Amino acid sequence: MVRFQPADRIRDPIHGNIPVSKLEKRLIDTDVMQRLRRIRQVSLSSLVFPGATHTRFSHSLGVMYLAGELADSIGMSDSEYRTVRIAGLLHDIGHGPFSHASGDIAESFGRTHEERSCELIREELAGILPGAIEIGRIEEYIHGDATVNIVAGEIDADRMDYLLRDATFTGIDHGEIEYETIVEFAELAGGELAFNRQAVYSLTSLLTARLYMHLEVNDHRSTRLAEAMLRRVLREYVERNGVEAMMEKDDYSMHAELMEMGGPCETLYQRIQRRDLLKPAYTIQGDSVSEETVSTLATLDPVTCEQEIAEEAGVSIDAVVAVRPAPPSESTLSVTICDNGETKPLADVSAIPRQLTAERVRSARFDVYTNESNEQAVRDAARSVLAVE
Repeated sequence: MVRFQPADRIRDPIHGNIPVSKLEKRLIDTDVMQRLRRIRQVSLSSLVFPGATHTRFSHSLGVMYLAGELADSIGMSDSEYRTVRIAGLLHDIGHGPFSHASGDIAESFGRTHEERSCELIREELAGILPGAIEIGRIEEYIHGDATVNIVAGEIDADRMDYLLRDATFTGIDHGEIEYETIVEFAELAGGELAFNRQAVYSLTSLLTARLYMHLEVNDHRSTRLAEAMLRRVLREYVERNGVEAMMEKDDYSMHAELMEMGGPCETLYQRIQRRDLLKPAYTIQGDSVSEETVSTLATLDPVTCEQEIAEEAGVSIDAVVAVRPAPPSESTLSVTICDNGETKPLADVSAIPRQLTAERVRSARFDVYTNESNEQAVRDAARSVLAVE
């Protein structure tokens, strides 16, 4: 339910007509928000899924809408309702070009897009926000530090929107979730976000969709490889120019610079544009090793691995790209269910969260890529350097 007189409505392919307040419209029309029109939500996934050209801008509108729906469902005050919608709208303004590809590089240099989002709010938008909207509260929602994690929690507006949006534009229907049920049965328990037991099937469906959308879209072999090549190029760019020079760019301006940066990285980036990708040389699959080994592989520094493999193989470091798996996580086990006045973890009422945790381990991969002419040498070197089999 909308708690304000809409100043405008924005037509969205996922949520229909999204009403916006006068304040939200002013924020949407700022440069920092409009920049998100030029940053794709799923970076290089359009190399595999041609329709996946949706942007951080449309996603941010969707998060604003769903954050408001959740806030209304759990009975937040009008002021908190306004604050959480604005937090949803602005949560991604700090993203760098190519979304998580630049985010991964920025984090390796001690910078996060959440920090940058909050800085931009204070530096660029504070003059627009009225005193009734506490910037500190917006920052808490963006960082996931709010008691009620509507924007950055385990089940939140951000994840619901990107699953729906990514499914629509990739054509992969794993992301089709019953978000209306999740919103309807959201409630507060001990001051924190929880869900009535009637939402269990919808919640487990969302968690399952999240895993399989990640495996089919973000972790698709070609996308994974292309983004690994891109991260190599972006790392070199940051080492030359600094992390802020990268983070302030959008996809278009970053593309223009990378196409003319010179040296092996320019060649590598131009190969991405031609979809002339490196070849897989060696893979360690999670279902062929122990969970402990997967955890160890997740902590390895890809740059160090690339250097050691290249040296062992007798090839240039520019010819080797390594991608480690994400560390195993049990975060889905923390979702709270309300059942007849009692609260309990979702994992106590459904076996699916633990099954998904195990599936993440089995599907994890450590990949090493190289040029076709170096495949055998790099394969042998990777087997020797990684030495887990």
